[in-house]
Amino acid sequence: MVFLIMVKHHVPRTEVRKLLPDHNEYMDPHFASGMYLAAGPYDTHDGGLILATGEREEIEAAVATDPFIISGIADAQIIGFSFSRALPPFSGLH
Repeated sequence: MVFLIMVKHHVPRTEVRKLLPDHNEYMDPHFASGMYLAAGPYDTHDGGLILATGEREEIEAAVATDPFIISGIADAQIIGFSFSRALPPFSGLH
């Protein structure tokens, strides 16, 4: 299944930046494994979005280890969805 992980920060950007190196290190193995497909900040800079694939339990476990979540500076909403229409390479995801 495909998931949108919507992360919302609860502190000023200066506080988020302090944990950004740890957050980026956390992201690396999830991209390497193929669980995380794309990620980036919102244009409002108060959070970000991660496109992920896998089982919900795996996604929930991964998100729980994000330094942003552990520290309490952010929370995450995980939304599963299925593509009804998509261009390659997304057409092969379910």
